[in-house]
Amino acid sequence: IFSFAIAMLLSWALGSLADAYSNLGGTDEDVAATYRVLEFTRIGALVLLIGQVFASVVTAVVTTHRMVGPTVAFRQAIRSMIDGQYGRKLTLRPGDAFNEIADDLNTLSTKLAQRQVGNTGSNAGSGRYEAVNS
Repeated sequence: IFSFAIAMLLSWALGSLADAYSNLGGTDEDVAATYRVLEFTRIGALVLLIGQVFASVVTAVVTTHRMVGPTVAFRQAIRSMIDGQYGRKLTLRPGDAFNEIADDLNTLSTKLAQRQVGNTGSNAGSGRYEAVNS
């Protein structure tokens, strides 16, 4: 919104300057040439600022997508572990944030799956988990 406001202000100011200059005395060729330069500058600045706004929006969407996407995957992985489904691998897209945390969560899930298999005989049917010191 701020960039759009700057673009509109700049466009209005350069348009007003071009109109004011065209009302001054001087040869018609000089006035026309100056008017063309000011109009080109006004339109160019407007296009550049609109492009900057578009690039900012695209960057914001991509960045938030790369941050929020992994959090959804983390919640699903944690919920599956809460439900006792250990050993499932969490896979994030290349370039997503938190890949190291996903690796750690995968390691945790694998270790919990190994402990569950090791404790199946002694805790079968107890429904409890014992604290294990590593």
